[in-house]
Amino acid sequence: MYDSLERKHLSNMTDKFHVLQQDYDTKAEDAEDEDEKLLTQRQDVEQLRFMLDQKKEQSRIHHKELYATPLYADGKGEQTRFYAREDISSVLAAAGKEDPGPAWFIKSYASGVVGLETGGKVIGKVPSGLPGFDWSVIMHLIGVMITISLIGFMESISIAKAMAAKTRQNLSPDGELIGQGMGNIVGSVFQAYPVSGSFSRSAVNINAEAVTGFSSVITVIVVAFALLFLTPLLYYPPQATLAAVIIKAVSGLISVRPMIHAWRANRHDGIVTIVTFVFTLCLPPIWNWGSCWAWCFRWCSCCYAS
Repeated sequence: MYDSLERKHLSNMTDKFHVLQQDYDTKAEDAEDEDEKLLTQRQDVEQLRFMLDQKKEQSRIHHKELYATPLYADGKGEQTRFYAREDISSVLAAAGKEDPGPAWFIKSYASGVVGLETGGKVIGKVPSGLPGFDWSVIMHLIGVMITISLIGFMESISIAKAMAAKTRQNLSPDGELIGQGMGNIVGSVFQAYPVSGSFSRSAVNINAEAVTGFSSVITVIVVAFALLFLTPLLYYPPQATLAAVIIKAVSGLISVRPMIHAWRANRHDGIVTIVTFVFTLCLPPIWNWGSCWAWCFRWCSCCYAS
């Protein structure tokens, strides 16, 4: 009932806003100057826009909290009733039960039908298809091209050094820069994110005993095939499964010995290393804040030492 009323109210407000906006645009095109009446109408349009945005945000927060609220079932078949956590205890006490059973969560709500699911959270619906082609992305990225390329290259080369130290292979920074630049040039015209080396995915790749860069080509083919044909099958795997794969792969690349060596050689470098590790570990998903805090601490330590 609440959702139906909210949806109807939002629909009425949206229709009213479109009518006022269209009427104001028509009068503004014909008027040479904005008189007092037209100014008042523009204020009404902006006020209604603000109220509409505020109402949408309230509805979004309400649904987010509603979908995250655990529900507990009591009864069987058509007699099943679902209760919130604060209500189920009294229901169980009246029935002489103790275990409320597994928690249920609202998965969907449409046309008066509520979809429920239990167990761990799943990945959910994965969008199918490949990104479209758009030249305007190239023009959009020109202003920040240098910044993006520098940050991406620094991240990529640091990961490549870690991989080279583990596999004892030669590393060519020039080749890494050329490869990353070519990848970004091709990806930019398809609205792709700027690419760089990924610590977790590189760890998974090397633990799969990949030897050459052709393994990335195989990965691209498999991912493209999955996006085109296998997205319905990717709905049900729990998110914890993906987390376990990444944690298992990355844990083998964490080396404590260089941190101990840095601490013994230079206390300032050792503290910077520990600060970087702790902040990067404690501030996900905004992991770059760890690097920023480490850089600030390093700058302060240099000023103190000088």
